[in-house]
Amino acid sequence: MGFDIHVIVNGDDSETSLLLKNSFPKIKSKTIKKTNPGEARNLGAVDIESEYLFFLDDDTILPFDYFDQIKKIFEENENLEIFGGPDANYPNSNNWEKALSIALKSPLATANTRYRHRTDLEPNTSSEKKLILCNMWIKNSLLKNGLKFDHRFFRNEENVLIHQAKKQGIKTHYFPRLFVYHKRRASTWQLFRAVMLSGSGRLRSFFFYPSSFDPIYFVPFLFTTYIFLLMAFETSFLLKLPLLAYLALNLFFSWNLSKNKRNTLFMLRVSYIQFIINFAYGFGFYLELINRLTSKVRFR
Repeated sequence: MGFDIHVIVNGDDSETSLLLKNSFPKIKSKTIKKTNPGEARNLGAVDIESEYLFFLDDDTILPFDYFDQIKKIFEENENLEIFGGPDANYPNSNNWEKALSIALKSPLATANTRYRHRTDLEPNTSSEKKLILCNMWIKNSLLKNGLKFDHRFFRNEENVLIHQAKKQGIKTHYFPRLFVYHKRRASTWQLFRAVMLSGSGRLRSFFFYPSSFDPIYFVPFLFTTYIFLLMAFETSFLLKLPLLAYLALNLFFSWNLSKNKRNTLFMLRVSYIQFIINFAYGFGFYLELINRLTSKVRFR
């Protein structure tokens, strides 16, 4: 199987450009004016003529047998249009990254999108809930014929693209064995910011594409609102019961998912990360609401 590697340098980065030129002369690179990730992918795909495009992030590592798996997938399936698989944490990752990887698989933390981080499922037709942009293949003819990443999105652009594709009758497929290693956020703040932007992007997608609406994504918004109210007002024990129920559910999922590392400290770390994900996602909804109401605020 032949392939070309194309690197899109998003913005002026002379160090990266020089590294590519001197150390990787066979890799094709293109420097573009600084823009958002979705538009960078659109611009990068313009000059590529291969049958498929495979999008990777700059913090992604391929397993050694990745293209062996691709070969088998093409042998077993015909007329694939958009397909991909989950991500996994880096080999030799630290305990924080391992805990984050486990939390991402939790129904409490990531709901339907937890499938993006699970390698133990069966192949099936897919939706944007299962495909992740750091491991996604798209037939080039789709992009040549008008399917694009929406340039108005800084995050969640793959969700919007897959939603548009589904409306056009384009089939998507999910292959759990086709996984990549994806670097996890290294700190609470990095995680909070990334999830916050995802929440903001999700609400933005509902404004621009109302048919993509799914009420489950409003649950973190309600949760964050509830936490704000508890912090702002003196409340009775009765009103604190939902929080106690959430904490119990959080600990249950944390302990159950951490079955291979059942020690209290690791379980509490998973529990803490689940809380951060829930709260940050809902907080992102608030930022997008402010953005929509003022049309002046930009949270990037």
